[in-house]
Amino acid sequence: MSKISAVSVLLTVLFITACGSTQEPAPDTAELTEATTQEVSDIPMVANAETITAYGQLLNEACVYLNENHSDKITGKVKEEYDSACERLHNINLQGISAVAQLSESEREDIFAQLEDIEGIIFDRVAEEIGVKAELTEAVTTTANRAEDKVSGELITSSPQETTTAAEPERITAAE
Repeated sequence: MSKISAVSVLLTVLFITACGSTQEPAPDTAELTEATTQEVSDIPMVANAETITAYGQLLNEACVYLNENHSDKITGKVKEEYDSACERLHNINLQGISAVAQLSESEREDIFAQLEDIEGIIFDRVAEEIGVKAELTEAVTTTANRAEDKVSGELITSSPQETTTAAEPERITAAE
C-alpha cells in the first residue's frame, strides 16, 4: 500500500471532509488542492471495511462511467484486461462491508492492494489508452461529491433533535 493513487486520495479527501468540516472560509482551489494533497500524503490509508467498501464503490462508478460512455473505445487486449479487472472488482464488492469487517487485517490489506491494482488498470491503462483519464477522474469526483452531499443532507434532515424540539407555529385566523 505504498503508492498513493488518485482514487485513494479522493477517498481520503472525502473522508476527511465528511468527518471534520470547519466554519472557516475556504481558501482558493489551488491552495485547497495543495493543502489537501499534503494532508493526504501524511495520512496512511487504513484498510478497514469502510475504506475498502467506499474504494470499491468509487471504482465501480468508474467502470459504470466507462461502460456507459466509452465502451466502444475499449477494444483488444485493453478490453480483456478491463473486463478481468471489472470482474475482480465485482467479486470484491459482492463481499459487503460486514463480511470485510470480519476478515483479518492482512486479508483486508490484500483486498486493498487488489483494489489499488484494479484502479491502476482502470485509470492508468484503460482510461489513459482511450484518452479519457482526466474525464473519468472528473466524473468519479463529481459522483463522489454528489453522494457526499446526499448523505450529508440525509443526516441533517433526519435528525431526531429537529423533530422533537421544533415548536408548532401559532395559527392566526380571521375569527380572532
